[in-house]
Amino acid sequence: MKNIVIALFCFCLQGLFAQEKISPGRFTAGVELDVLPYATGGYFGAVWAGKGHWRGRLIVAKATKPDFLLPDQFSDNTIKAYALLADYFLRPDFSGWWVAGGVVYWDARIRYNPAESSGAYKIYLASIGGGYNWKFFRNFYLSPWAGIHLRIAGDKEVLFQGDTYEPPLFNPEGSLKLGWHF
Repeated sequence: MKNIVIALFCFCLQGLFAQEKISPGRFTAGVELDVLPYATGGYFGAVWAGKGHWRGRLIVAKATKPDFLLPDQFSDNTIKAYALLADYFLRPDFSGWWVAGGVVYWDARIRYNPAESSGAYKIYLASIGGGYNWKFFRNFYLSPWAGIHLRIAGDKEVLFQGDTYEPPLFNPEGSLKLGWHF
């Protein structure tokens, strides 16, 4: 086990010195995957393009909130999300610290267990967040991040016979992305 850890450490160290730097004035684009949606049985895809300190991202994702985050008697809160975000990096090569803001649309379903029924809701959210891009091998990078989404429009409740589900006003989130730039 110790040899495997040492080998992985050396591989990562080699990646630090083999990075391809993005020229600060050069237009570039990339793609990203996020671990969280895949861990909940969903998917995530993002494309981005930018120049200098700024980049724009388009995101399509599907995830299921863990039941322990939901009110009692509710489960299977599956969310299809679509987002348009603008990112600002402290460095002009899309590495290091970044902050983001934008809009998100959720097309979601939730199950009310006592009645064995499901309901749908659609909401719009304002999103802010940030993270750190660590370029670890050539054009690949890891990006731990966290953010919060504020419900700004859409359905405020989902009615069921016997209960009501209210989508939260604030939705915190965090995960780890794997990205690649062209």
